[in-house]
Amino acid sequence: MNAYEELAKAIVIQATADYKNALLYTMSDRFEKRIKTIEMSNDSEEKKDYKIKREIDYKHRQERNLNDCERFFKGKWIKSLTDISGEKIMEKVREEVEKALTAHS
Repeated sequence: MNAYEELAKAIVIQATADYKNALLYTMSDRFEKRIKTIEMSNDSEEKKDYKIKREIDYKHRQERNLNDCERFFKGKWIKSLTDISGEKIMEKVREEVEKALTAHS
């Protein structure tokens, strides 16, 4: 495998991992659990507000990551990096995430 092929493979692998992480976060109830934990803590209201803002920022970042990955997998560039359909990759990852979340319910 030449250097270009190695780079192309690494890009697809990283995008797949990013997509999986973003899906795991956005499809789970982690955000709600973290907010509830913060609200129930003995921290000052100021500290709670800071932590909640940080969680909201993280949630928005994960939503942007999810959108960016979906645009990547639906775009033209993926076709030059791999013979596997970007839609197929997303479908497979989504199935894995749904299975993992169901197993943890």
